[in-house]
Parts: sequence; structure tokens; C-alpha cells
Amino acid sequence: MIIAPVLLTLSALGAAAPTPLERAEVALDAGDLAQASDILDEALAADPDDVDALWAAARLELRRDHRERGIELLRRVLDLDPYNDEAHFDLAQALFDDGERAAARASVDSLLERHPQYPPALLLKLGMDGYIAAPSARRSPWRPQLRAGVSAGYDSNLALDPGTVEAASRKDAALMGLDAAVVLNYDREERPATFFVRLVTLQALNGGPNDADLASLVPTTVEAGAIAQRSLGAFVAAADLRVQELFVNQFATEVQRLVAPSVWAGRRVGVHFVRLLGGVEWRQPVELVGDSPKSLTFKVALREQLRLERLLLVLDGGARQNAALGQTAAQRDEAATQLATVGTGFRELYVSAYGEYALTPTLGVLGQIVAQARQLDARDQRESTYDAQLGARATFGLTEVQAFYDYGRNLSGPERSYERHQAGMAIRFWYE
Repeated sequence: MIIAPVLLTLSALGAAAPTPLERAEVALDAGDLAQASDILDEALAADPDDVDALWAAARLELRRDHRERGIELLRRVLDLDPYNDEAHFDLAQALFDDGERAAARASVDSLLERHPQYPPALLLKLGMDGYIAAPSARRSPWRPQLRAGVSAGYDSNLALDPGTVEAASRKDAALMGLDAAVVLNYDREERPATFFVRLVTLQALNGGPNDADLASLVPTTVEAGAIAQRSLGAFVAAADLRVQELFVNQFATEVQRLVAPSVWAGRRVGVHFVRLLGGVEWRQPVELVGDSPKSLTFKVALREQLRLERLLLVLDGGARQNAALGQTAAQRDEAATQLATVGTGFRELYVSAYGEYALTPTLGVLGQIVAQARQLDARDQRESTYDAQLGARATFGLTEVQAFYDYGRNLSGPERSYERHQAGMAIRFWYE
């Protein structure tokens, strides 16, 4: 269980919806320049003289390195609000970066006439005069980020697959978790990319250091990945590569290695975003009960994402086909009798629906439903799994508090049917 959570606050139901500018700022913080542009375009279509929206659009264009358009918008802002000192400074800075030194000097001189001690303008003026290195509005496209979180919760059924551990005296546990990641974002509108390394570890609080049953059920994962995107007109394409190592008993026992490359393409149409994904997963068990072989899974998925002022709705549907690698006919027959091999040789269909509703710009509630149907080829067995989660989230600056409850149910033969209850809370932090 990787604790995913939220703080449910129903008293905020009557709060005002986030404004378009607040939504645009959220999109910019997330690096989604295209969505921020769409939101600002809608705001300016409703009111072409909205000074705040024009100013935000100008800053967005400058961030995209579209200085000519950004300068044009800043001049429009000053036509409507001649005493906007910050816009005056942004214009002087943009003109200076664009090589229009005379115009930049005139703009900063005009600002200093009204505010002779305005620090940003004084620094820019000194840079123009050659006394110091001139400050620049251009920022590096590389944006490092650190993320960390701690969590606590309860899981009623850690051993979903009875073949993972043949004899566990207990499978429920109170858990404490640690989640840490280093992320490096490359922010270019047409070619953004993300690189990351992440550690997620859980420890059972109700088992002693010699409790081998619980230690052999609680996972630790180390994952590294890279995601590169490219804008192709109205479409966005991406390549995604992830490598994951799974351990139990902290790092004492390595369970499996997973390599998962995928590609996807999507298109945004108004408030909709439709995406088609295809990929493979190569899985190499390292230490499991039974003779579990290497396997390869092919997957395809379709996603529809709808974003309104307060509501985010994501619908997913997909299929996976798994095949064990390097097995003889005799080994396949033997595998049909082993519980540990149920993770290979299957066909699966799944659908999911995720919704998130913003009560305020900082508080939200969420819910998710997932349904899976699987055919286990070697065992000639069918199973279905259903999962539902409810939760809420509160954001305070660079801190997020979450809480959730999750219920899972597997319907199959008596060997694998199970119920699972999970509940927890988490606090996450990030720093850029």
C-alpha cells in the first residue's frame, strides 16, 4: 500500500470557485504552459481589457521566450494602467533582454522618476550603465525540485497474493511510510521533460524486529524515470521510461525488477484532453516463492480528461496481455498448480474513473473507482477486482495534507478471493 490521502472539509462547500487567474497560476506552477494559455485566452475573450489577465498573459509569453508578443501585451497593460510600476519594470526588463536598449532605458528612467528608490529598477539601471552584471528576466529552463512525505495508516490485508508468502500468521498491520524524490524538470513549451528518482518505503508498526511474516509483506520501492514531451501542432506526444526495484524487509530481500517503457499521444480540445497510450512492462522476479518466470506485458490505454473550474474528471480504459518468457510446455503445466505464478500468463481489461472537486483553491475532495477483469491462462481461471477510494486534500503553501479510505474486493476462487481496507493520512512537502 502506498499511502495516498486527504483532509475532508465539508464546511468549505460554500466557498468561491478559484478565479481564472488562480487556475492559470496553478497550471504554471505545474509546468502546464498550454493549459495556462488556454485559461488566459478564455479570460481575455470574456474581457479583452482585463489588466490582470493581460499582465499574466504577458509574463507567460516572456516565459515562453516569445518576447515580441510579451512586450506587446505589456504595452497594452500600461495603456490601460499607466501607473502599474511592476508592469513598467517588466517592460523595461523585456526590452533590455530583447536588445532594445534605448527603449529599455526610457522605460526604466520613467519608472525611477516616480520612484527614485525602487530597488529592481535601480539594479536594472546599474546594469544598463555597466556598473554591475545586468540582471535578466530569462530563467534557466532547468527546474530542480525536492519532494518528501511521511504517512501513517492501516492495511487489513498486506498479502493479497497467498503465493507471495506461504504462511503468514497475520496480514493486517499499522504502517508508517516515507516517500522521497528528487525531480529535475526541463521547462520548454514545445519540448518539456522530467527526470526523477523516488524512494517509497513502508514499515509495520505492530510487528517486532523478528516478525518475519510482516517484514516479508511490507514493500520498499526504488524507481527512476524520464518523461519527454513534444508539441506537434494541436497534438502532444511523449515517451516515458521507468525502472523499478521492489524489495521487502526494507532492502534485505529484492523481489523483482520492472522496466516499463511507453509512448502516448494526446490532443486538447477545449476543456477536454484525450490521450492514447501504448507500452510494455518487462518483469524479472529475483526472489519469490515458487518458480516464477520472467514475463512481458503489453498494454494499451485510452484516457479522457475533463477540467472545469472546480472539477477534474479522468476516465481510463485499457487492456494488458502478459506472457511468461522462456517456459517449456512442462513448466507451464507445473505453473498452473502454483499460486506464486498467478502474476504471469494473463489477459486483463480495466476501467477507472477519478474525480477531484475544488472546494477552495487550497481544499479539495476526491474519489476513484477501479474495476478489473482478468483471465489467468495457465490456471484457466477468471477473477475480477474492484476498488473504491474517497479522500480529501489540503494545501498550505509548499505543504500538502491528505487523508483517505480505500476498499478493495477480489472475486475469484477460494485461493485468491480477498477483501482489503486501507486508511491513512500523509503530509508531503516540496521545495523548488
